[in-house]
Amino acid sequence: MLAVFLGASSVMGQCPNHPHLDLCPASTTAQDSDVNRGGRNSAWMALALPLLATRPSFVTAVVTLVAATGAVAQSPGMNCGDIRTFYQAQSCCGESERALEFSSSEGSSFSSSVCESGSPAGVCHCEKAMQLLSQVDGVQFPVEFCAHMAAVKPVGFHDQPICEASDAGNNAAYLVDGMAGNTNFPHGNIKVLATVGEVDPTTGSMLTGVPDGLGAYLKDASTVRLVYQSEAYGQLVTSNPESFPWVVNSKSASFTGSHIHYIDYYRSMLASFMDDGAPSKAQGMVKGAGNAVSKAYNLKRELVGPRNRTGDGLQPTTSNVHESNVDVNGNYIVGSTATAPSKADWLMQSLCSAHLEVRHQWGNGMGVEDDLFITNEEWISYPRDSMPIGLPVHVLNLATGELWATAAFTLGGHEKVVEVNSGHRDYVAFVPSGYNGAFGLSEDSAVLAALNAAYTRTDGNPYVYPQDIVPTKLYIGKKNTDKDGNAETTDFMARNGFEYGALYGFAVDCNAVNPSRDSWHKSASAGDTVTGAFYKLRWQAQRGVVEGFEKDGSWEFQDAPEGAPDGWCFWTSDGKDSRGAKTEHVSPDPRGGQRVLQGSTAGYFGIYDFQDLPTLLSSGMPTSIPATYTVHQPESDVVDLIELGGAGLRADGNNQTMMHDRSRDKTTFEDVDGMEWIAAANGEDYFVIHEDGGNLYGERKFLAKVGVPMKYFFVAQSGGSHNTRELASVSSVAGVHGRATSHEFSGAFDLSGLLRKDAAGNFELTVGDVTGKKRALEAATPINEKIIAVNLQAHSNNAGWADTFKTDRVAQVLAYKPKALGPLDPRLFWASETEVPSSICAGWQQPPAPAPPPAPPQRFSKLADVLDRKNDLDDLAPLDEAAKLELKGHLLDLLKQDWVIPKPVFTAIYEPGDECEKPAEEANVSESERKKRRLEEDVSTPNTTAAAEQASASSSSKDAPEVGVLTDAAAERLDAPLHTRVSVLETSDQMLKVLLPNGKEAWVNYVDVDVDQKKEDPKPAAADPAAESRGDAQVDDEESSESEAEEAVYVKEEQVQMPAGPVGRRGERSVILTPARRDGAIAAAELRRLRAVESAKEGDQKEVLLKSLLYSQDSIMGLFGDRKRRLKETRKGLSEGSIKLTDIPAISVIRQGEGVVSADNRRLWVFKHCGMPPNTRIPVIVKKTMDANFRRKSTSKTGGLTVAQRGNQDQF
Repeated sequence: MLAVFLGASSVMGQCPNHPHLDLCPASTTAQDSDVNRGGRNSAWMALALPLLATRPSFVTAVVTLVAATGAVAQSPGMNCGDIRTFYQAQSCCGESERALEFSSSEGSSFSSSVCESGSPAGVCHCEKAMQLLSQVDGVQFPVEFCAHMAAVKPVGFHDQPICEASDAGNNAAYLVDGMAGNTNFPHGNIKVLATVGEVDPTTGSMLTGVPDGLGAYLKDASTVRLVYQSEAYGQLVTSNPESFPWVVNSKSASFTGSHIHYIDYYRSMLASFMDDGAPSKAQGMVKGAGNAVSKAYNLKRELVGPRNRTGDGLQPTTSNVHESNVDVNGNYIVGSTATAPSKADWLMQSLCSAHLEVRHQWGNGMGVEDDLFITNEEWISYPRDSMPIGLPVHVLNLATGELWATAAFTLGGHEKVVEVNSGHRDYVAFVPSGYNGAFGLSEDSAVLAALNAAYTRTDGNPYVYPQDIVPTKLYIGKKNTDKDGNAETTDFMARNGFEYGALYGFAVDCNAVNPSRDSWHKSASAGDTVTGAFYKLRWQAQRGVVEGFEKDGSWEFQDAPEGAPDGWCFWTSDGKDSRGAKTEHVSPDPRGGQRVLQGSTAGYFGIYDFQDLPTLLSSGMPTSIPATYTVHQPESDVVDLIELGGAGLRADGNNQTMMHDRSRDKTTFEDVDGMEWIAAANGEDYFVIHEDGGNLYGERKFLAKVGVPMKYFFVAQSGGSHNTRELASVSSVAGVHGRATSHEFSGAFDLSGLLRKDAAGNFELTVGDVTGKKRALEAATPINEKIIAVNLQAHSNNAGWADTFKTDRVAQVLAYKPKALGPLDPRLFWASETEVPSSICAGWQQPPAPAPPPAPPQRFSKLADVLDRKNDLDDLAPLDEAAKLELKGHLLDLLKQDWVIPKPVFTAIYEPGDECEKPAEEANVSESERKKRRLEEDVSTPNTTAAAEQASASSSSKDAPEVGVLTDAAAERLDAPLHTRVSVLETSDQMLKVLLPNGKEAWVNYVDVDVDQKKEDPKPAAADPAAESRGDAQVDDEESSESEAEEAVYVKEEQVQMPAGPVGRRGERSVILTPARRDGAIAAAELRRLRAVESAKEGDQKEVLLKSLLYSQDSIMGLFGDRKRRLKETRKGLSEGSIKLTDIPAISVIRQGEGVVSADNRRLWVFKHCGMPPNTRIPVIVKKTMDANFRRKSTSKTGGLTVAQRGNQDQF
């Protein structure tokens, strides 16, 4: 109705008063254009959104409003010339479907001619509209309405991502409302596809939050349609207002809570959106957006109708009900104390994750028969004495917009349901994962009492409340078959196998396998397997029949599997009598195998393999299906498996290798929620991993490279009650932040199959493909060439205009393109974390973060040739092993060149002893002052002091040199290459403070030299008497000998010309090293240490970085060898500073593969878990052969990266 009025003044091809004035040039065919659809319709529809409450009087008011505000009347300030200019400037000629851009200069000009100058973009006469609509009964506007109206933007307008690479810290540029924080994402780029609260300018449809499950398919050859659902809770959660209603079934019924939206994108523009130089905003590639559901059917296959709103709105509705909201008698029962929604008939409660399945996605007739989006209500709250029906799964027919409820997977509520390949043309297979009764009920509920009054468990005991007592489930459905087994090809649900099928649960021999899945994973190692089978349930859904939850199949997992041998049980999280961790996301094998990935909130995940299914289905529906489970990540330490890439800094100064919830830092994954299995080229597999565990410093997003061991690439973080941006009340979307709280990355979908092009630049996938090519194209696309759609939930953004327009929480749909995940040497190319957490030392405060560089990174001569490679690490991926070795050699050579690394852009490599040995009262003393004091303390005799004063007097008369060369002895003791040139920062007495190539500052002896005599081969002219009297001065806390007392810095007669670059603090030109180059230099230095270990003699003591040390055992006990000291006592002592690294005997190691393997695994575990940075240098004793000590322990299944804990956990 509203669109009809607004379209009345549209300009169609030519101006009525100027019939010969064509909108397009003569060479172009004129196109019809409704200029008001973009300029006004979004305004009026947006005005309607917060007010729509299915009131008949509202339409009348809008008609009056349109006429009174001039929406129909001709605008006196606009003429045909204005229209022509705008039409051509928008490149509309020949492009009738192109979306109009009103944020451009032409658009702003045109909008000003349509609306009053100064009005919010696309909004005319806001104050007048408020005045008129306020006359309608029940309509009230907030005072800030017109200001909030200005925040209504087209879909794709916002380009600032909510998530961060690292915490903002004290960087003011990262603490601006409406602007993003740190977006230097370490392993790929992230851009915004859509933001909650944005509006389709044509229809006025507004996106709601928070986005969860999503998927995409080809609507036509030029259009990618993305479908996402919002997870909202309606009246159940007071901190999030009821979302504005959406109507179905010819507007006879309405829902609040969760929505299902679509967004259409130009395919060609989406394919290039992540390319360099592409627009920052997605707005220009959005074709349209709206509500994806037009009709909704309930479990009885009735069209959902209106609720009985008599009285308090809780009275029985006798037919056409939304079953998840009522009991079997139709009484409205949502809420621990039942409360009806205020703006709609029904609550679509918490649509959680989802999956989009296209027809025959597995090829050869295998898979569903229609494109569909399968979603599910996840949890709800009912009164204790209620008798609910439960929560169905909902299946959306993407072609018709019809949403069908089904009980095929039980009514216990689900997190995610995915299709897996059944391997048979006549059958479909789905794996549903969920909570099994998350209704806010427990052991004292009426529904449990009713169940136990009617039934008894197979073991003779009463049932317990079933929440989270559920195994991995598998559903098999026969396609084109109705509920009675008859052929049926016209009904959508029957055609796709939802009417005739069976549900199975995974069971094991509980005499041989721990019946608690959670407990089993605590002691398991990656690659361990469990043999079992999926057994068919006695219960099966009765299509069209609705009964109470006490008769649902959710309870049967406490019974013995029918047909299984004695002693077998369903493998649930904590056995059949108590609930454990939740089973959250599942994801199918993207290559079409009969396999599925299953995750858990306990932090473990693995793959179920049931490859015999196709053979079994050739004989009909089997009673059981053999299966094997393989764990890929146990509930074990993942700290050493995480690659932060130089990002992931938390507000407390620590990093995201550990997850910190309200209790403590945790080294395992916690509350893994979002998971998606992605296939890539060269047979590589990746898991998208999203946590939802209340991380105080921001929830983590990872992309995991599948293997043994796994490798977890940190992608981004977001939100958190202790996050700096959250505490500053800022968001990348202005005006919506309400409180500091958690965020969550949610659904993920691989777009590469829809967007991949052939060598000629043509899209390879055709519309309606049924050959399985989409999956094949995904598997053929390298991971670094993929675009992955990801949803981000921002629970803190629930205020301001979000509250006004009832969008629920403002969040985003994102596009993520991975980068630098190729076959690179991790030590050489992936960034290291060099900050020292404050917990490492007692009373020591972490130094402030280094200041930003004075100029953008520059590239110079060899440095560019060796490390930059077009400034793209991806270019290094094709290098073969010989090329990599050559590159490492170049890196070593760089350390001998004239490169100087300015202190402000380099984070020093901290070493044990530098800080931890300082008492708390010296926390504010600078590092250089501490080293100077240490040296001065060594001058203990009057004669030494006199010599020092004399040397100082002789040298103070001359200017301090700016560049020098270390002697061989000094270079060896400082762990620097021979003939290292250094920059001199300052002088003090007979000492010089120099800047070494590794970025560290050091105090060394000063001797003035006759450069003419030492020009070609500088050697000591005379020993420094002060140095002789001191003996071996400790500089940089490394071991040294008496023979090194001669160390000195020699200065050339002419200043060494440094490569062009910014001016350093002493005036010399220097090179700025980017973090990637810096880490290459660090890795090169470590490579030299490893080679030193390799060439050392038996029993030599050397040093290597902590991160290079590998375990030689698969598991350890929590007591040291003397069986008295617990590991946690030593770990605590190191963390607090009461125990020093030098107090602990050196670790015995042997050089092996890419690192060094330790024979002292308990010691190594303590070092890796006491807060010690991975770049800490650890003293080691070299072994040359694998003696009995090594052979006895060499059992690591993860290549030495991890070690499991066994025995008493309190010892750790």
